[in-house]
Amino acid sequence: MNLLKKYISVTYKNKHRIIKFFGIKIKTKFDCYDLSGANNKIILVSEDGHEKILKPNEKIPGIDIRIDGDNNLVIIHEPIIFNNCILWFEHDNCEFKIGKSKYEISALFHLSAPNTKIIIGDNLSTGSGTQINGFSTSNTSVTIGNDCMFSFGVIIRPDDGHVIIDNKTNKIINYGKDITIGNHVWLGEQCLILKGSNIPDNSIVGAKSLVNKTFSENKGIILAGQSAKIIKRDINWSRLPQWYFEKQNEKERISND
Repeated sequence: MNLLKKYISVTYKNKHRIIKFFGIKIKTKFDCYDLSGANNKIILVSEDGHEKILKPNEKIPGIDIRIDGDNNLVIIHEPIIFNNCILWFEHDNCEFKIGKSKYEISALFHLSAPNTKIIIGDNLSTGSGTQINGFSTSNTSVTIGNDCMFSFGVIIRPDDGHVIIDNKTNKIINYGKDITIGNHVWLGEQCLILKGSNIPDNSIVGAKSLVNKTFSENKGIILAGQSAKIIKRDINWSRLPQWYFEKQNEKERISND
């Protein structure tokens, strides 16, 4: 068996299946995920907790996955609604985990440094143009809690993407930092969330705001501005439109009278 493996191999790259058979290479078009490297796993977890390791030709609707590297892990929980999503690993030992969601997710997830992670809880929703990318420092992560709502054009970057060097020491002075977004966080249109950001539970970030620091000591806040500051405390929010929320409140008030 080991001798056969030495002379026969099957890989998948650039939407092609490549078979090497005793020195002969056969390349055919194939509707599959673009996977290269060793020991990469895509695991689909069903509602009842059953885990299935997908083959390259077993695709999840709405998401294109490309892996360039070794020992990378993808875990996706069902049910989930992807729409025009891209997940791209450029290095080794990276992880992408996402919980189930009843809302649509349309985003680019790009892990471009070794040992980096994107961890997302249940019921994320995103507008188109959402990006979680900019990893150029190893061992950095983006963690997003449950029931988060991201509007259109949200960008989350745990790194500057390129190095800044101190001329005296020739050392890098702008290493990346982890980003943490709590549970039930609403990011407005075209928000920019940068390295080291920590946004607490039940919070809102106003449209076109830039967050670049921790706010973990507070819960239920509204952040706005560049860079973002707290403009309101002691709040919560709902996905419901105003008219429907008021209608529900009125029903509850009448039933309690």
